[in-house]
Amino acid sequence: MCSPSWVSIPEIVKNFAAENITTTSVSLSWQPPVGNASSYIIEILENSTFSVTVSATSATLDQLTPGNYYTFMVSTLVGGTVKGKSFAVANYTKPGVVKKLTTLNITTTSISLSWQKPDGNASSYLIQIMGNPNRNQTVTTNNTTMEDLSPGNYYTFLVSALVDKPNTQGNTSATSARTNANSVFVSFTYSSRDENRKINIIKEINSLLQSRFPNQNVTAVWKRERPLSN
Repeated sequence: MCSPSWVSIPEIVKNFAAENITTTSVSLSWQPPVGNASSYIIEILENSTFSVTVSATSATLDQLTPGNYYTFMVSTLVGGTVKGKSFAVANYTKPGVVKKLTTLNITTTSISLSWQKPDGNASSYLIQIMGNPNRNQTVTTNNTTMEDLSPGNYYTFLVSALVDKPNTQGNTSATSARTNANSVFVSFTYSSRDENRKINIIKEINSLLQSRFPNQNVTAVWKRERPLSN
């Protein structure tokens, strides 16, 4: 008479980690459990139909959704049927890049930005001005207006998608624009046929304007006088 054979439930894997996370993939790795293990089964808590069996202690999952929250679970198998407890690790995939970032409604001190949401999920957006980290702001809409800018200045704006977990940020999309310059009108009367003298006067005036308004685009020019009508 044959004695029944028993297979004990395998131990849980050790040091399970999710690494190299992109918008659509994640690399999983772990160490074997104490005792025997013939293979490992990988599952996703949020997707009951997903199940992959591997014999190695690492695997890369792809075709994931950008900016999505996943709970990855790894369990030890013995004999292909006896399953141990699961070790779970949760993380977000990286959000995608926003689309069609554009500038509009430009004034002397403000520029409006608009964009389309990236593929997948995004809970908010980080707006940055290149070279000015103190001006960062986060919005939940797909448009915003950057205010308190300097007239006549050139700005490069960076927009990236965020998901709920802190520091889970997508790659940036960039666009550049210049604020409108202030208009400065200089009016004076000067009578001379010496064209060189006129040119020197304009140079002196423009030099004074540039030192007085270093961040603005102001220029003085000669305007031909209109003859008085009778």
